[in-house]
Amino acid sequence: MGHDFDSNSDKARTYTTDFSAEQVNPENIKQICQNSWQSLDYFVAFVRSEVNSDQSQVHHLLQTDFVARCIFHHLKAAHALPVYQQMAVYQKCMDVFNALYDPSSAEPSISNYLALYRGFDPNSALYVHQMEQYLASFNQQFETEFNSLIAAAGNSDSSYHLITLQGNVPCDAATFQNAKQGNADYYASVNGVGMAEMLGTRPTQEDRMVAVPLSETMQGLSSRSNEEIQHFISKVWFPALHVLCDNLLAQQKPYNPGFYNPAYNSGSCFLGFLILPEESGKKRLVSISLGDSMLFIQRANGQLEWVNQYQHSTKNPREIERIGQANLPHGRVGGALAVTGAFGDEYFRPLGITVEPQIDIMTLEPGDRVLASCDGLTEAQDFNVDLTGRNPAAPELLQKIILDPRFQRLNYGQQAFVLTRLSLFLGSKDNISVLQSDQPGFYGIFDGHADAATAQILQQISAMSLEQCILAVNAEQAAASRRTN
Repeated sequence: MGHDFDSNSDKARTYTTDFSAEQVNPENIKQICQNSWQSLDYFVAFVRSEVNSDQSQVHHLLQTDFVARCIFHHLKAAHALPVYQQMAVYQKCMDVFNALYDPSSAEPSISNYLALYRGFDPNSALYVHQMEQYLASFNQQFETEFNSLIAAAGNSDSSYHLITLQGNVPCDAATFQNAKQGNADYYASVNGVGMAEMLGTRPTQEDRMVAVPLSETMQGLSSRSNEEIQHFISKVWFPALHVLCDNLLAQQKPYNPGFYNPAYNSGSCFLGFLILPEESGKKRLVSISLGDSMLFIQRANGQLEWVNQYQHSTKNPREIERIGQANLPHGRVGGALAVTGAFGDEYFRPLGITVEPQIDIMTLEPGDRVLASCDGLTEAQDFNVDLTGRNPAAPELLQKIILDPRFQRLNYGQQAFVLTRLSLFLGSKDNISVLQSDQPGFYGIFDGHADAATAQILQQISAMSLEQCILAVNAEQAAASRRTN
């Protein structure tokens, strides 16, 4: 036809070619909006010219900017809505688009387009009515999902369960240990400890968890001051874990001094916590976090407190300032990592990845328990926390669920199972791991990235006593010295 598209229009036209409802999601929706909104001025002039000799171009601009307008106005009016509400509007946009554009039907008319578009004016009565209808529908769906999960979790008192397509299947301890290696979804509840792990929408399970009794050395920490505990962890135990993890990871790479291949990069966040008994009958919680996993205390009255509020995340303004924008292309360390602290990740350490943990020490009163999770749980917007430091509150919906009498009747493992499933229902795209305990011990959640290698190593060495860990470090260092000689 000879019409010239400017670069913005051409970019939008190329980007949205053959896109479908499945391709419109929270990850790319803003980019679709940005690319296509830039072509709006040309689009308006094009339509007003009533040039219709090339229906395919008119048609394409309609589909591009119709969706963009709907999304643009929604984001302006309701950008703070929970993710399930946003997804409903995104889907509604696509439903209207699909009704507007059917390849087997005649080309859409401008009048139909404008009539449908007006229905998404966020100030219109129709928009408000549609949102009210959707919220009522969602609340009903959430209640149905919650009730079905409560029923599924409460079917059996067996300690170990695999989660399968056929339902929750009781299993023995050996099968449970195999599941913990990332081979199956599971939940378990044993002696005041509950845990659940779910693959979610990821192709592989990269999380690992550990729950072990206190070693003799760790038991001795009960008589130490908070300052002494912090010094011991930051200067003795954690560095030993770090050295051993690096040495074991190095064994998995081809040995070639001076050579590093990013393809062998592997990393993992680290969330460990100690529950130490006190003579007073109270307990001490020692949180050791590196990365963006979350730790909460559920008080005896049901109130939820967020413990490790300093997160090693590219969403934390203090971490952004520490690392510097130059090392954060696309908002990620080296353009790849969303976390700013981790084990492994040798390739990213020169860019600012820290191996210094955040240590928080708090008192547990009788009746309190600890709830830990990887970021897969809090990835769902309704379970989000504020990483800016301005709002230290725990997620409101998570608090509401924990206070629900139906939830409280479940054991710790069943509760962990319900939380993992609800996070998936609310839109989490990650592996999801949850661990609860009120018993003395050492517990860890290791959220791997790139692969599960680092998390697997952390799971193994975190179960060691301090003495075993230091002996292993010495042995690995001696072996490394022999290899270089």
